[in-house]
Amino acid sequence: MSDISEDIQAALASVQHEQSQDDTESQQPRNVEEEQTNHPPAAEVDEWLTAPASYTNEMKDLFPTLPLNVRKYLTERESQMEKGMSSKNNQLQSYKWVDHVFLPQDIQALGYRNAQECAAGLMNVVRNLYSNPVQTLAYLNETYGQPAVQHNNNDSSKDFQNRMMSMQQQLDEQNAYLRSLQQNAANEHLRQFVSAKDDKGNPKYPYYEQAKPAMIKLLKSGLCQSLEDAYERAIWLSSDIRDKMIAEQNKQALASKVHEAAKAKSASFVPTSKEQGIISKDETAEETVRRIFKQMG
Repeated sequence: MSDISEDIQAALASVQHEQSQDDTESQQPRNVEEEQTNHPPAAEVDEWLTAPASYTNEMKDLFPTLPLNVRKYLTERESQMEKGMSSKNNQLQSYKWVDHVFLPQDIQALGYRNAQECAAGLMNVVRNLYSNPVQTLAYLNETYGQPAVQHNNNDSSKDFQNRMMSMQQQLDEQNAYLRSLQQNAANEHLRQFVSAKDDKGNPKYPYYEQAKPAMIKLLKSGLCQSLEDAYERAIWLSSDIRDKMIAEQNKQALASKVHEAAKAKSASFVPTSKEQGIISKDETAEETVRRIFKQMG
């Protein structure tokens, strides 16, 4: 009631101040003609005679004797307080389920100080069950299940642990089998790649051994997704392999042209020496061309 008394005192002080101003104005001379012509103001309807229900009987008896503006202020203030209390009460009621779910004895048995810590711990267990169920279940059994099981039935605990270990072993074996299949498939693909032949029966990838280190880096980095792509890129990344391959291609092209020229003039060609064959392994491409054209006259 101390808050109500303070409100009443504050309101009374405000009323006394207003009355003192009215008394000062009433001492000033009035215009008689103006008073005769003006109609008296209409009486204000008093809607604030009844005190709020929470007031004591003594305050209810005193309430009608208070000035109108004081009674109005106190009534509105009481209505605001009731609405605020009602909202807070509804909010508290919405949390009542916590008291029924998280019992004090259960919270204490689990090693928590309050319901909030207990709820946070349980949510942490749920997250771990989703992310790593096997280890989480083993931990829960070791931390909480083992003492109770020893008290009731120790065999059940051992059976549970054996089943968990068996499941983990089966998972490890399946993962190892899958890795073995993947490795075998990769090895077979590599074997076919290395032994591949072109239409003429020549190695399809003759520079594999020289390009292999660069191919491994390209495949591991993810820049290439196949052996064929890695091989092509590795060749052009190595200037030595690239120059060697271009020289070999030019030599083959030149030998082909020389062979075609020799066939075209074979009818008028008369050997003047005992040299046989078109290309000699000891000659360069330029020396071979010069020798053939010299023989052809």
